[in-house]
Amino acid sequence: MPTLFKGLGNTEFWHRTIVWLFILQVILPLSPTAAQSSQKISIIDASTQEAVAFANIQFGDQQRGTVSDINGQFNIPDRSAFDTLHISCLGYQPSRMALRDLSAQSTIQLTPVHIELSEVRIFPGENPAHRIIRQVINQRPKNNPDLNTSYSCLVYHKMTFAMEMPDTLPKGDESLRQLWEFNKDNHFLLIESVSAKKHLPPKHSHERIISGRVSGFREPSIAVLPSQLQPFTFYNDYIQLLENEFLNPLTTQGLRNYRFLLEDTLIDTSGDTIFYISYAPRKNSSIKGLKGSLHIHQPPGA
Repeated sequence: MPTLFKGLGNTEFWHRTIVWLFILQVILPLSPTAAQSSQKISIIDASTQEAVAFANIQFGDQQRGTVSDINGQFNIPDRSAFDTLHISCLGYQPSRMALRDLSAQSTIQLTPVHIELSEVRIFPGENPAHRIIRQVINQRPKNNPDLNTSYSCLVYHKMTFAMEMPDTLPKGDESLRQLWEFNKDNHFLLIESVSAKKHLPPKHSHERIISGRVSGFREPSIAVLPSQLQPFTFYNDYIQLLENEFLNPLTTQGLRNYRFLLEDTLIDTSGDTIFYISYAPRKNSSIKGLKGSLHIHQPPGA
């Protein structure tokens, strides 16, 4: 068999060399092409133009994908395996696009979504307000001034009335908006009175109106209304307002049927602790209840 490399030495050695050169010539031109198959894409916020870090990217309908880096960038691998991108990130609208729509230096913009969550209140295992209310209930007979003490005092009554308005108003109604703004900062009606009260235990009481005024009225004949509506103490099991009786929250039955929430705890200059507790009937409760708040004082060391 004639050789192509006559006189050049070992024929088998040159055959092997030619084969290796052919392999290198085939492979090396492919290397730049393989490097160019990966494309870097940037993801930014459509409003602020800032990078969106840690967005989720899914390649086509496969269970393959990646995550954008801290600069909002990621690489697209071999395009032959898929033809679409699915991009999602918390706080943004999901985006789906075809690879053919991406240029060599493409930037993807995600539209932010504003999500408003309803208020969530987290309660401890043991409601701290219940401990305070139980102590108040246990001390009721001892602290009830009507049972143990003769007294006389001046009582200041204040009653306000306001219109019930929605939290937000539809646009376009200027007159309704002005009424809403007025009601937000002002009372529709204000009644004030000062009365002199005398009491002999256990049930002998007398109250006389000394002075009173009603906003917008020259002769405030209804100034006595607060003294008739507002009870002087909350030590009875039921609180009577005109013809109605409401379950007192500071009772054993009230503790079971009211929801109590410790809103705040303050310490005044004398060292007394003041607990601010709100109360309202429990959901689906069948009682005739009240809704309001209590300020309970606790002396130091008590």
